[in-house]
Amino acid sequence: MSDRQELSMPSGSGPARRDRRGSATMALSGGGGGDDVANALDPATRSLADALRIMYRLLQGLMLVVAAAYLLSGFQSIGVTERGVRTTFGRVVGTNLGPGFQWSWPAPIGELLKVGVTDQEKQLRSEFFVKLNDNEEKNLLTDGGGVTALYGGGPDALDPDSDGMLLTGDGGIAHGRFSIRYARRDPARFISGIDPKHEEKIIAAAVRRGIVQAAAGVTVDELITNQLDSDLRGGDARRFQDIALANAQRILDRMESDGFGTGLRLESLTMERAMPPRRVGPSFNQVQSAQTEAKSQVERASEFRDERLVETAGDSASLVLAWIDRYEADLAKGDQAAASRTLATIDSIMLGEATRVEGVEVVPRVFGEVSNMLAEARQYRTTAANRARADRSTFLAKLATYRSNPRVMIAGEWTSAMSEFMARPSVQTMVLPPNADRVIVQINRDPDVARQQQIERYQREFDEAARKRGLEQQRQRFQDRADAETKRASQ
Repeated sequence: MSDRQELSMPSGSGPARRDRRGSATMALSGGGGGDDVANALDPATRSLADALRIMYRLLQGLMLVVAAAYLLSGFQSIGVTERGVRTTFGRVVGTNLGPGFQWSWPAPIGELLKVGVTDQEKQLRSEFFVKLNDNEEKNLLTDGGGVTALYGGGPDALDPDSDGMLLTGDGGIAHGRFSIRYARRDPARFISGIDPKHEEKIIAAAVRRGIVQAAAGVTVDELITNQLDSDLRGGDARRFQDIALANAQRILDRMESDGFGTGLRLESLTMERAMPPRRVGPSFNQVQSAQTEAKSQVERASEFRDERLVETAGDSASLVLAWIDRYEADLAKGDQAAASRTLATIDSIMLGEATRVEGVEVVPRVFGEVSNMLAEARQYRTTAANRARADRSTFLAKLATYRSNPRVMIAGEWTSAMSEFMARPSVQTMVLPPNADRVIVQINRDPDVARQQQIERYQREFDEAARKRGLEQQRQRFQDRADAETKRASQ
C-alpha cells in the first residue's frame, strides 16, 4: 500500500451503492486527505468524551449524595421518656442513650432501638375476683372502692371457670383486685431478652405467681386487711401487697440469673379491693368489726396508760415501774434486805437523784404528779417542823411568864382568846348601857351572815363532791385499763 491513500468507490461511478444489508464501503487511500478525516472525527470524539466525563462526575456526586443520605439516616431523635440502644451487626455497642439526637449505623449494618422508660401499668381485675355483671361492675366503681354492695349477691357457690379466688394459709378463700406499676430499667436487657408483644404477659404471670405465693403464707384476715398481724408474726407488720411484690420481683430476678434478661423492675403492687366470698361477707364483717373495735380499745387503753404514766412520773415512769415490780418480787421472796435496797433506789429515782441502775449511773427525769406530791410532802415536812419549833418556843416563853407572874399570864391568854373569838365573822357584838338593871334582848340571826355561812358550806360540799368524783373517775380508768390488759393477756 502506497503512502498516499485514496477514498474511492468500489465500482462504477455515481453515488455509493449499498448492499442488501444496508452497509456501505469506504476505501481510504493515502495522500493529503488524512488530515481532513482526522479533523472530521475530533469534534465527535471530544463530545463523546466530554459527555462520558460529565456523566461520570454526576454519577460520583450522586453516589456521594446517596452515601451521605445513608449515613445521615442513622441520626434519630430519642424522646425525653425514652432511652436508646445502639447495635452494629446485631451486637449491642451502646446502651442507655439519653434524650436528643443519637447516631447509629443505618440498616442493615446497624440499628438504633428506642425503649420507653416511663412507668407502665397493668390491671389484674378478674384473675382473683368474682365474676360481676355490668350493673355490679358499675356499682363497684361508683361505690368509692367498697365491696359491701356485692355481699349476698351472685350464686351460692364459686365457679372455678369464671370466678377467680385466692387460697390462704389458714384454708380460707378471698378475692382481690390488683394494679401493677413497672418500668423498663435496663433497655439493653429488655431488647435482648423480651419480645414487646409478650411483655405484659410476662409481668402478669410473675405477679400472679407472687400473689399466690404470698396468699399461701397469710391468713384470710391478713389478706383482706392487707396487714400482717404483728403479734402473731413476731413483730412483722408488713402489708400483704408488699410481700406479693417482693415475690414477683424475685421471679423476674430469677429469670435474669437463668440467662433470660428482662430489664423489668416492678415499682409497686397495689391491692385495690379485697373481699371474702359473697355469702360470708356480712358475717366476716361483723367479726372484723369486733376485732377492730377490740384493737382500738386496747390502743386507747395503752395510750391512756402512757399518758397517765407520763403525767404521774414523767420520762422515768417505766423505770419506776420496773423497780416497783422488783420491790414486790423481793417482798414475795421474803428478802427484806434486798427489798430495803430496792426501796432506797426507788426513792432516789423518784427524787431525781443520780442512781446506779444495773451498774450504770443515770440521772432520772421525774416530773408530774409524783414531783408535785414530793414537793408538797417536803413543804409539809418543813412547815410542820417550823410550826412545832415555833409552838415549842411560844410554850417555853409562856411557861417562863407564868412562873414569874401567873395572873398576868392568865389575863393575857384570856384577852387573846376573847379577841380571837370576837374577831370571828359569825360573832356579833352588842354594847349594853352600864347602869341598866334589866335588859331584854331578842336576838335574830343576821341574814347576811347566815347566807354567807350557807354559801361557804355549799362550796365546801361541792369541792368535796368534786374531789370524790375525780378519784372515782381515776379509779374507773385504772380499772378499765386493768380489765383490757387482762383480756388481752387471756387472748
